Amino acid sequence: MTDFRKWLHHTLVTGLIVATSLACSGDPNGSKSSAAKTYGLPAGVLKTLTSVNTSLSVNETEAGAPVTVACVGQPGDVVIPEPGFEAAPNEGVTSVGDKLTATQAGSYEVACTLHDGQVKDESPEALEVRPGPAIKITATLDTGKIASGAFATVTCTGEDALGNTFTDADWKVSVSPSDIGDADGLKVTGNKVGTGEVTCELSDAAEPALVPASIEVTVGAAAKTIATLEPTEFVAGGSAKVSCIVTDEAGNEVSDAGPLTVNAPADVQVTDMTVSSTISGKHDITCKPASGSLQEEPATLKVTPDVALSWELSTKKDKKVYNEGNVVVLVGLGKDQYGNDVKLMPIQPPAVYTPTEGIKENQADGITKSYTFKTDGVYEFTASLSEQEYGKDKSAKLGPKSLTLKCDTHGPLVLISSPKRAASLKDDKQVKVKGTVVDELSGFKSFTVNDKEITVGADGSFEIDRESVWGMNTLKWTATDEWDNVSEGVQTYYFSTKWFKGTDDDVSGYVIPTGIGIWLSQQVIDSGNHDHKNPKDLATIAEVILGTLDFDQLLAAAAVPLKSTTGPLFFDGKALVKNVKMGDKAKNNGFPEFSLTVIDGGMNLIGKINKFSADLAIEAKWGLKPFPPAPLNQKATVSAKAIEITFDLLMKLDPKTGKIKAETKNVDVNFKNLKITLNGLVGAVANWLLSALGPALEATMEQVLKAVLQTALGDQLGAALEGLALNQELELPPFIGEGEPTTLKIASAIGKMEFKPTKAQAGGMIVGLNASMTSDTKIKHDNQGSIGRAGCLEPGAKDIFNPGLKFPLEAGLADDFLNQLLFALWNGGALNLSIGESALGDVDLSSFGVSKLNVDLDFHLPPVINPCLGGDDLKVQIGDLLIHAKLELGGTPIDIYLYAAMQAAAKLDAVKNPKSGETELGFELKGIDFLELQITQINEEAKGLKDVFITLIKTVMLPQLVDGLGAGLGSFPLPAIDLSTLSPSIPKGTAIELAIQKIENLQGYTYLRGALK
Repeated sequence: MTDFRKWLHHTLVTGLIVATSLACSGDPNGSKSSAAKTYGLPAGVLKTLTSVNTSLSVNETEAGAPVTVACVGQPGDVVIPEPGFEAAPNEGVTSVGDKLTATQAGSYEVACTLHDGQVKDESPEALEVRPGPAIKITATLDTGKIASGAFATVTCTGEDALGNTFTDADWKVSVSPSDIGDADGLKVTGNKVGTGEVTCELSDAAEPALVPASIEVTVGAAAKTIATLEPTEFVAGGSAKVSCIVTDEAGNEVSDAGPLTVNAPADVQVTDMTVSSTISGKHDITCKPASGSLQEEPATLKVTPDVALSWELSTKKDKKVYNEGNVVVLVGLGKDQYGNDVKLMPIQPPAVYTPTEGIKENQADGITKSYTFKTDGVYEFTASLSEQEYGKDKSAKLGPKSLTLKCDTHGPLVLISSPKRAASLKDDKQVKVKGTVVDELSGFKSFTVNDKEITVGADGSFEIDRESVWGMNTLKWTATDEWDNVSEGVQTYYFSTKWFKGTDDDVSGYVIPTGIGIWLSQQVIDSGNHDHKNPKDLATIAEVILGTLDFDQLLAAAAVPLKSTTGPLFFDGKALVKNVKMGDKAKNNGFPEFSLTVIDGGMNLIGKINKFSADLAIEAKWGLKPFPPAPLNQKATVSAKAIEITFDLLMKLDPKTGKIKAETKNVDVNFKNLKITLNGLVGAVANWLLSALGPALEATMEQVLKAVLQTALGDQLGAALEGLALNQELELPPFIGEGEPTTLKIASAIGKMEFKPTKAQAGGMIVGLNASMTSDTKIKHDNQGSIGRAGCLEPGAKDIFNPGLKFPLEAGLADDFLNQLLFALWNGGALNLSIGESALGDVDLSSFGVSKLNVDLDFHLPPVINPCLGGDDLKVQIGDLLIHAKLELGGTPIDIYLYAAMQAAAKLDAVKNPKSGETELGFELKGIDFLELQITQINEEAKGLKDVFITLIKTVMLPQLVDGLGAGLGSFPLPAIDLSTLSPSIPKGTAIELAIQKIENLQGYTYLRGALK
């Protein structure tokens, strides 16, 4: 087939397909073909369809963009492969296959049809057709000529490639040139006079053709006058020409605004359009219309002084008073012929000043430019003007001049003379605080003590009546001078009506009655659980002591008397006890069984010795009256199931020696199931012996036990209780850093012993130790001794050891004793510390910029624990701690002395010793309530850094110190009963010791409550 024939065949086939498609598909103009349409469906299926639904690929599109139409026949949701449809309106609408294209913007309804249009979708789909991208944008104005300040409205019209136009869009309006008008939305406001164009644009349009509108701006209404000067500056006595114009709001000159006159302040003279003045300074010159009111825009006239004819020495910045570190620049202040100030006249450096030691000259290129005040004082400067000619008058007074300046940085000096710093007072709570307030440089303004305004006499003296509280009394003062320079300080004293004071040679004055109290409950007396290998109560100890006694020896030394002189029988002799055996391994491990309860004045013991047996050797003379007696030597054996014993063990204390004396009373011995066997003896003598031996043996056993129980048991238990008294020396290392240890001496003796009779489990013993904690004096500060609580100064209040009686074992440390412990640490020099960087442990001083740290601490008063301020927490108070610190802070050396007074909230708590694992008494620091500091001396370079150093003191050093004090309490040994001394069979180290479970402070004592270890 030739190429032409191929082309012709292709064209005919294509035409046929198109024609068939047009005949079978939807025609938006509603035309019908002569042959019935099948819509691409089998005739049988098509025949069943009675309605049709329409859907569009989109419901909004641009003009010229095809939209796909889908038709679904009903019933059965039958998809129609070759849909038929129509659009309304149909102008400019074409379709090919299932595609519909509208060339005109507007709203359309599209509906699918069936059966050659006889069936039509009754709910057609809506189609919105919008214009396509603009290819041309036209701007029009409602008026092409506006006055400056008036506006014209802009209409922007876009047109797409199909001729559709639109005005609703995000238009951007611009004016060219830009100074003739300002566009705001679709409004253009006139500005500068001239002609130009207004253009509309769209940000998303692809380079459309822009058709601008022409605009003309004319002069607006007169709005303001503008004055100009020539020249703008002259020397006093000179003059300048003034020019005036009128403009509209935009600055366009209004030519027919009428005449204008020059307006000037009183210091300026006006002659027609000329101004002149002899007064230096800046003056505003304005133009005023003959009538009406317009905004007046001034011209600024600057009049400079004439040459100086006289001068005074002054400063570049005028200040009434200077501070240390302030820099002053000296200048001349002159007067010209009109009296104008001639400022900033240069002087000939350097100036002469007195005194010289408080001033530092600041130089540049070897020339003194300024002066720095190093020390407070009054200084006189003398200087001459630089070598320049000032004024034409030869009589001008331009010689050397002097100036007095004051440097006053610090507030007034305050001295509290009574009570002295770190005083410890007693007797009268009413204290007169006396002192003086002095300021040698400036006037005095105000003075407060503890935030209360204080009246100061003309001579600077003051006097305050103060009611003291127990413990630390803080005097925090603030003084202000006339320049608002503030000085602050803090001073403390301690007060109590009770102090404990002794000497290194005689510590009796330090002894605190019941400084340590001990509660031994019924569980400590007799817990009911008797472990003889690890005894934990006194009853078990009693069993061990009695169970290890040599009764064979004790009874052998006490023969059983046998005698009868009544009736026909005469008998006079004794029975010697031998081979005594006691104890049943099957019962209580062979030990006697005892129970102890507390009674008034001591303890009651009830017990038994199981399985008693012994041999008797009877030596006697006997006979029947009146016959002479004959000798009798008889063997016998005795046995008993048990020996039952009851007795009272009373204990009395000698308060002078602290020794305990035991006494046994009401001893009763009873042999249970006593059996006596005589070897071969029968008859009347045998009968008598069998009846006499039992009572005699019990009486002898009572005598032996009374003596043995008093010595072997009573005195032993008394000695054990005496062992509660602590008498030893403690060697404590420094709290912070390295240094010599401090030796503390604990001395105590029992001063009180009270028995609480057992009722259920509430009984027990109270033991009070008269105690002291001392050290050799190594400090030089005067003091009253260690502070006493004195009932927190409450009338009638007493400090009494009063345990709760609910815990098995309690120790109570008097607040007086705890404070004496702190006093002993202080008195022994333990708190006079020298602290280096290594002493602060893990604290990273570099985070503070600190290096080369060395701090010396000198406590003028001992720390005290204050229980008298209420609340759940105790307060740790430290008064008048002198701190001397040397360090570098950010490379700047600091050498500072300061006093500190602080109060921290602390809780006495059970803490675990990290080395021993034991629970001890210690501080739990809960935060610093207040910390007041008074700097008394600081080197010049560091004055600007004192606040940083104070932060270091508050956040690092003093909290570390308080923690160290708590560690010192933890090293205090608690009283214990050493049981190993009572019997060789008790393992060494066996003791009744307190396992702390709870710590609380009540009415003068810190109670360590707990169980037995």
